Amino acid sequence: VNFGALEYCTVKLNYNLITVIMSGLTLVLVHSLIKLRPNTALPPALLLVSMAQNEYESFQVVVEGTGSISNVTVDFPCGSALVHRIGTINITVQSDCDGDTGLWPDPLIPLVDPFVGEHRGDLPITLNAGRQVFWVDLFVSPGHTVAQGACTAMVSVDHGGAAGSPVLTAELPVHVLNISLPSTSSRYATTFGFRALNAWDNSGAATDAERVASTQEYVDLGLMHRLTFNGFLAASATALAAEPPDWTTVDAAWRPYITGGVDTPFGLKGARVTSVDLPPQHYQERSPPSNSTIDTLWHATGCAAQTPAWGYAYWGGQEDCGAADMFSYCQHLAEGKHDAWSRTCGSFANATRECQLQPQSACPPGNTRPNNTRAYAFWRSAYEHAKGQGWDALLFDYTCDEPGAFEERIAACKARGTDLHLAVPELRSLITIAREDADAAGMTPAIDVFVPIINYIDNDPKVCTSYPKWATNNTRPVYDPLLSAGKDLWWYQSCMSEGCAHVKPPAGAGCPTNPSPCYTGTWPSYMIDAAAPFNRVMSWVSYAYDVRGELYWGVNALDTNATNAWSDQWNAGGNGDGSLTYTGLPSIIGGKSVIPIASQRLKHARDGLEDLEYMYLAEAKVGRPAVLEVVRGVVQSTHAWSHDPDVYFVARTAIAKLAGG
Repeated sequence: VNFGALEYCTVKLNYNLITVIMSGLTLVLVHSLIKLRPNTALPPALLLVSMAQNEYESFQVVVEGTGSISNVTVDFPCGSALVHRIGTINITVQSDCDGDTGLWPDPLIPLVDPFVGEHRGDLPITLNAGRQVFWVDLFVSPGHTVAQGACTAMVSVDHGGAAGSPVLTAELPVHVLNISLPSTSSRYATTFGFRALNAWDNSGAATDAERVASTQEYVDLGLMHRLTFNGFLAASATALAAEPPDWTTVDAAWRPYITGGVDTPFGLKGARVTSVDLPPQHYQERSPPSNSTIDTLWHATGCAAQTPAWGYAYWGGQEDCGAADMFSYCQHLAEGKHDAWSRTCGSFANATRECQLQPQSACPPGNTRPNNTRAYAFWRSAYEHAKGQGWDALLFDYTCDEPGAFEERIAACKARGTDLHLAVPELRSLITIAREDADAAGMTPAIDVFVPIINYIDNDPKVCTSYPKWATNNTRPVYDPLLSAGKDLWWYQSCMSEGCAHVKPPAGAGCPTNPSPCYTGTWPSYMIDAAAPFNRVMSWVSYAYDVRGELYWGVNALDTNATNAWSDQWNAGGNGDGSLTYTGLPSIIGGKSVIPIASQRLKHARDGLEDLEYMYLAEAKVGRPAVLEVVRGVVQSTHAWSHDPDVYFVARTAIAKLAGG
């Protein structure tokens, strides 16, 4: 493999798999950058693992044949090991033409969980001419010296469970490099959206203390994968809603994660989040109208009945005091439909003629003009506190998400960004938008952190024909003046990687006869039924384009029904969109308590982030051009990159050598 001026050779050995066979079961160790489906042909057996200090490195233990498995353990004297049983998800509709239907590996159930130490994994199990795969994470602490860099991980598969039962064993040599990765990236920020309500509902967390504890487990899981699961401050909602906010309570829960560094349940010590999403408080508050005002509007619709008791608060919070909505409700009430009415009128400004019974002036001015006095005070308090604690550079307001070309959303985005900067000029606003769209909307001054979609940074018009003309070829340089002015550039992937859809196709719907090249082997993807390199490559592309952070919209978005999430992960056109974790329900994984569970995709994302830290270490030694030569052997553009696992392993070895490993 030629990486610019550097040449490295990789030999694909043609040999029979190195296996351990006993009593009808076969044990094979294979690398991590492959998703082993029930009928996937095994790659050559893994002969060696290379890893830095303070790094996670994984491999897979494949057990095939007929017999029972009562336990799998890994003895790793140079560090620690965590063993997971790999579960499967039945995919009934493929994400795109890179995917496929059938069983795919994804949920990783720890045999002994790192959070509370309970036994999980539903062992023992019995195979009948079948296959069970286990995922092993190794970790070497920083500063751990190994003679000549060599160490051995001993894998043992208990074949019966009783004393004297046969045990299958295999040894895996581990080469520990003379470099150490940081526990927290100093250059690359992440914000992966955490839906706190989903976690609390599934764990039964009701009190503030329970909600903080539940949220901390998710944040810990994120840190163990070098990601910031943002939205965690929602667990301190009571303290944040106080006036002034109760920062002492907030600090007790989150200061170690933000500034002090926490020791994760497995692996990293002193890890910290790389960004802090400040939840909104009091923004766009409106003074509620009096009950008599609501009554006046209600009767003006022609309804003789008494205003519903719930209507005062419900309609009082609407911009037009509910005038249009009342008419629709009253009409359906008269027709005997009671509360099951459809809101046919919509917003007052766009109401149909028959809904325009009430002049907007009937609504008190205080209800149409929001009062942001308390929002300003909250923003100031948050920024001043963060600055005093030394984490103001991490703080941001998620001002707006994908305004697109909608005038109302653009106006709302600009208004909030402007309000934020009027209150605290230094508090960063984040908007998911490309610079070209921001400039056209006059929104650029309101944005501190630009987060364009990866598809619009560099597109070949022959690949994706429907994209904006300005998204043709590499648009990354247009952000350089903004970076020079102190702004920041992150990016994100979305359902556009596989083709967005809001209605799930019928089961078994296959790839079109003439599939679009836009969704075939192109964009990085976190989908379950995408090959492993799709899940790992995002960080490589980030280095190639010098992008400084990544946003992803959800890690547990599908856990509104935690049981269903274990059987159906389709969302927005793909399998696993917005869902990189599972709720570890005892009824599914064993044990007594609810814990968050990682997906195999989360491991691939973590490995990509660790690859990125190799690049940063190497850049500090030899400069960016030399590292970029190697990276370009893997990544040619945002939509053209290697799908071959061997290429990643060889390039990673080359970068480690540049870094001094």
